[in-house]
Amino acid sequence: KYKIRPSFYTLHTYYFAEAHLRNRGKAQAMYISPMRDAIDAGLRPTNHTDFVVAPLDQMFMLWSAVNRMSRGGEAIGPDQRVTTLEGLKAMTIWAAEQYGEQDSKGSLTPGKRADMVVLDRNPLESQPLAIKDIKVVETIKEGKTIYTAK
Repeated sequence: KYKIRPSFYTLHTYYFAEAHLRNRGKAQAMYISPMRDAIDAGLRPTNHTDFVVAPLDQMFMLWSAVNRMSRGGEAIGPDQRVTTLEGLKAMTIWAAEQYGEQDSKGSLTPGKRADMVVLDRNPLESQPLAIKDIKVVETIKEGKTIYTAK
């Protein structure tokens, strides 16, 4: 109706959960970045890192959306966890839609830019807690390799 799309910062569940628990209480802290509720309501949210507040690490951001664990290992709003596929869409397809760039970005489709990363393993086949350990092997921008891991 309002043509809005939420963008969440699920890294809060890891980096700042303890502060939120202290300052805001358990009920509010458990509802940090409620991505599951947004998806269940029919929205297509995105996820972001707030770099330089937290490191720029897309696999760790995906890990935070899928696992919602604090630094201390506590589940923070486990009912707001998303699937790995939903987390990837929030970083790719849905992000391109949010910026109105879905005709040229967001998925690997003929006619779109060939912007992608090659990972050392498939996040969709990885255990949720191992997602943060997935490494980028190569980055391709507009069909050209711009980064190769050593």
